[in-house]
Amino acid sequence: MGPCFGDSGTSRSRRLRRLKSRRIASDPKESGLEHERTFLGLLKNGETEVGIPALAKTPSFRSNPFSERIFQLFATSEEANRMSLPEYKAAVKELMDDSSQRKVELAFRAYDVDGDGFVSQGDLCHWLRKLGGSHSPRQNTKQAQMVAKSTVEKYDEDGDGKLSLEEFKPLMCSYALSDHFGL
Repeated sequence: MGPCFGDSGTSRSRRLRRLKSRRIASDPKESGLEHERTFLGLLKNGETEVGIPALAKTPSFRSNPFSERIFQLFATSEEANRMSLPEYKAAVKELMDDSSQRKVELAFRAYDVDGDGFVSQGDLCHWLRKLGGSHSPRQNTKQAQMVAKSTVEKYDEDGDGKLSLEEFKPLMCSYALSDHFGL
């Protein structure tokens, strides 16, 4: 699997920088309580679920462009774009897990926008457009399509035009994308 998937691949200084940049307490129990307080503070008049966009705008998550998508992966509510406290806790627990393998799996699920079990050019294009900063939507779309196509071609080992989890792993390592899938 290579150094990307173990602690040996993360330098001490990089880990310290990540710890310093976190906006949550260092004690996992305290962190969980802080997140629970945040969630409960967003509840209104007897509701049991909070809107995912509101959760994604909280201090711990607002700088992560993937936070809404990650929350959607854990939400099971019939009412779209809402999640319960147990679902929120599960998402936070997953994000707090420092396992590189788990982060890659979570990232794969997040990138798989259509939920077909693969990351396609369309899935990559979605994220490239969302994360891109071009002023021209048409140019942004064209550039995103070109980058998505070349990325899939580079990492698609079996030639099916899409990336499986195993094919996605080297992509995650080469661009340090897993940094967005943790707290």
